[in-house]
Amino acid sequence: MDTLLQKTLTWLEQLAEEVQQRANGYPMRSTTGEVWFTGATIRNWSTPLADLFDRRQKGEDKAKTLHLKCKVTSSIMSHYPNILGPDMIEAAAAFEAIGETTLGRSYLDAILADFQPMMQLLQEHPDEQVNEEDILSMGALLAAYEGLNRLNHSENFGAERAWLEAFIVKGDTREQKEEEEME
Repeated sequence: MDTLLQKTLTWLEQLAEEVQQRANGYPMRSTTGEVWFTGATIRNWSTPLADLFDRRQKGEDKAKTLHLKCKVTSSIMSHYPNILGPDMIEAAAAFEAIGETTLGRSYLDAILADFQPMMQLLQEHPDEQVNEEDILSMGALLAAYEGLNRLNHSENFGAERAWLEAFIVKGDTREQKEEEEME
């Protein structure tokens, strides 16, 4: 079974590279529906593969799988922070678990660079409707702050974390209220 999993990982690496190349710099430039759909399928297929490696206590292979998943996600879904952010958090945690803190930190730093401006926009418009995508994106940012604090043995980003925690609770409360109203 290990041989089959290793061959599968090799194929995943080749497929992720092909998706990245054929994505053509999407979404800045157009790509085909076939490339997008293939990438989305490969991305979804990566999760159970990572789970298999996790169950077999093959942390390095799990981390590599999640890294490749991020490669695909960033190639075809980079404009969906609610998808990309959680994928990057998952990969960062896998790298941290195997002691590859430099790689884990690079994912977390990238989330800060991309998601802090989104947080600032949300802060500037507190009365706007919070949606599930916002909650997932800001949840990834909160996890990135927490991950960096853990890796750096620090307690930074206190104000940012407090705002994010309140934002997420507020969003969860709104969603719950909307669901109750629909019933």
